[in-house]
Amino acid sequence: SSSRVQARHLGTPPPPRAHPTELFAAMAPRGSKRASSAAASGPGTKRRPAAEECPVLAKCDAIGKALLAADPAVVPPIAAKMLAPMLRHSLGEVKEGRHEFQASVVDMVGDLLQT
Repeated sequence: SSSRVQARHLGTPPPPRAHPTELFAAMAPRGSKRASSAAASGPGTKRRPAAEECPVLAKCDAIGKALLAADPAVVPPIAAKMLAPMLRHSLGEVKEGRHEFQASVVDMVGDLLQT
């Protein structure tokens, strides 16, 4: 990289780049790719339940709607728009399994709801 910078500085053109068709030679041959995600969603795979199926996610959605409908003087709309979509991924996770960022989202929502 430094030689390219030095070469440009001296007025010489950079070395030629590979033609895009040469890059395809490094790709996997046809037919050796993995199965698509649609095929991988068989009976043994996990999927996150819909809010109708999971009462925790339904409660997360209800809290998100309450945040979005809150008085703008109490809950700034920009904060509500940021936090509402995060609720499923933070409150929907058990407390012991939450990442530091998920815990901070829960704390922020808690602070907003107490005001």
